[in-house]
Amino acid sequence: MDSRVLDIRIASAQDAQNRSRKVFAILTVVSLAFFIASWNLHVSWYRDFALRNVFYDNDVTKVVQERLLQEWVDSQMIAVPLLGVHIGVGDTAILGSIALMVLTLWYVYALRRENHSIAALLRDTPPGTSADGLCVFYGIASNAIFTTVTDNDRPDSTLVPPRQLPSMNRLMRYTLQLLVYLPAAVLSLLILLDLLSIFEIPAATRWPHFPHLWAPGPFPWLKATLMLGVAFLFDLATLSLCRTAHLYERGTSLVLREYWDSLVDLGQAPRLPMRGTPGTLAHHSWDGEHVKA
Repeated sequence: MDSRVLDIRIASAQDAQNRSRKVFAILTVVSLAFFIASWNLHVSWYRDFALRNVFYDNDVTKVVQERLLQEWVDSQMIAVPLLGVHIGVGDTAILGSIALMVLTLWYVYALRRENHSIAALLRDTPPGTSADGLCVFYGIASNAIFTTVTDNDRPDSTLVPPRQLPSMNRLMRYTLQLLVYLPAAVLSLLILLDLLSIFEIPAATRWPHFPHLWAPGPFPWLKATLMLGVAFLFDLATLSLCRTAHLYERGTSLVLREYWDSLVDLGQAPRLPMRGTPGTLAHHSWDGEHVKA
């Protein structure tokens, strides 16, 4: 492959990786924003001030409680400067489900482009046909943050290649996998809190502070059912998209591992035999780690 074309394709793959990370960061921040806002509305300690009949008699304490209550009320609106609107926390089950599903869809397409670009590049530069294999691998793997190529999570503290077996930090790996499903988990929590506010959680903005179902006046069953039903459908769609995103991320990791193993087998990357499980051979990886073939 022409060197100029190769440089362009490596840069394009790196751009795809960067886009995926940006969308992932936005999706995580928005998911946490909806979670925190809903937590403040239904679970926060500060909502207890709204459930009181009177404040304390002490003048200073009364001022503090009034200020805390005002801050709690202000936190019930989520500002969206990009759209120039405010979203009430009480509507996050329906509006949040739409927003998170759209952002998750963007994330899936970003990962799709990243996966297809990297896989196509690796196929077009097969190990053994040129000296570009290591350049391609380094250019992609070194730009990856969440896509892991090896099973070793040990910190490097010496230039001497490590002789111990790989050490995988399962907590770190599983936490990252859970973050991929964070949007669907947050939507499920929003729906659950909405249901609890209907049947169990006292309404801080009504008097008397009964749950919405037991408050005076007719309960809008049709509106509540439609809103929660639509939110549930969007939650299912978001869960499916999260699963697809996880598969794309895992696919990218697997093709990079397969490419590295091919480089090792062809002698284009260093091999370091070491004690492993019976019938396996550990390889010296691109970053000084060890992986099992």
